[in-house]
Amino acid sequence: MARSTGSLPLTERAPPAFVAAWVLSFSVPWDDMILLPWQQVQLARVLSLVVALIWIVSAFRSGAVRRPTVAHGWMGALLVWASLSVFWSVYPENTVRRSFSYLQLFTIAWVIYQFSANRRCHLRLLQAFVWGEYVLVGGVLFAYFSNGALGDGRYSAAGVNANDAACTMALGIPIACYLFSLRARSWSALNALYLPLATACIVLTGSRGGLMTLAVAAVFPLLLLSTLTWRRRLAFVVVVLLAIAAAWSFTETFVWSRLSTIAEQFSARDLNGRFDVWTTGLTLFESHPWGGLGGGTFTSTTGSRQALSLSGHNSFLEVLAENGGIGLALFLGVIVSVATRRPRAAGIEAALAMVLLAAWAIANLSASWQNKNVTWLLWGLLLGYPAPAQAPAVFVFQKISRRGCAELQRR
Repeated sequence: MARSTGSLPLTERAPPAFVAAWVLSFSVPWDDMILLPWQQVQLARVLSLVVALIWIVSAFRSGAVRRPTVAHGWMGALLVWASLSVFWSVYPENTVRRSFSYLQLFTIAWVIYQFSANRRCHLRLLQAFVWGEYVLVGGVLFAYFSNGALGDGRYSAAGVNANDAACTMALGIPIACYLFSLRARSWSALNALYLPLATACIVLTGSRGGLMTLAVAAVFPLLLLSTLTWRRRLAFVVVVLLAIAAAWSFTETFVWSRLSTIAEQFSARDLNGRFDVWTTGLTLFESHPWGGLGGGTFTSTTGSRQALSLSGHNSFLEVLAENGGIGLALFLGVIVSVATRRPRAAGIEAALAMVLLAAWAIANLSASWQNKNVTWLLWGLLLGYPAPAQAPAVFVFQKISRRGCAELQRR
């Protein structure tokens, strides 16, 4: 039976630093919808730096931070390697920008991990992510009801790539179902309602990658059934039926006919030209097998070889081309270390982590998300999960500084 965790919303007074982290988690799903005027920077990227500054101040005041994990070491190594690639990069300016981007993304993973030190805070950050998903869902529905279809007849929120929107909404489904299972009555209905709404919106985007990500994410609700009471199981079955009905209601639309071509596109080795892009990426890797072309250079390099600049449409391949075999090994090191950090999670929480990582991996087979806020936020949330009865590990700076001063005085 699922554990009761009390009320999830921010009804209690929370420290300003945690409120800032909550806002960051809330903003990441829809960060592409709002770009700041200065160089078209995403709002979440600026928020992450603000949250980091607030956390530094709060850490010095409290005198403690959570002990970093092995995954943070892999992230730092990836950041350093991508930065060092400026010395052999074919486009050094792009590599410098990518290095700063990785630093900012590492900040997201770090501060979210820091603010997940106890179970209640972790659940609140998960809930904030689902509320942010609702903003994205609202954007897709607004486009549909206002006849704001994209040029190919698909729908997405303003400013958001349809494939990115679909995959992001799919990642919210396991989290919303998990929060629904905790029997926190305040937001239970809205967490359950997310499943049919997100399913309908994923169909509206016409994203084949989004549909495959949804298929993997939908495994978690099946795993969850055994932990629910019979009343919750009945309610959950109703929600699943609503999701199926929502998807079926769009069977006559163009987007559904597009989704039905997944098998055909794979057999034809097309996927809207993705196979050609992947072939190009492998060719670039063969010419720079160890160090790669340099961080952030894939798009510019393909643009210099073809009529159009192309994204890698595959995070693993793009990292391989940009940072070589060493960079891919570091990237995979992050993923494996996040996946194997399970001592703090047990039972359904471990299943949630595995399903989320599997769904994220499927999304990254057709999208370049190594440089996306949602990837690093997800890593921070998965690393941050604390065991209910286990105190977070800390370094106490106040004690360290006092001991250090005392030793210096004795010397």
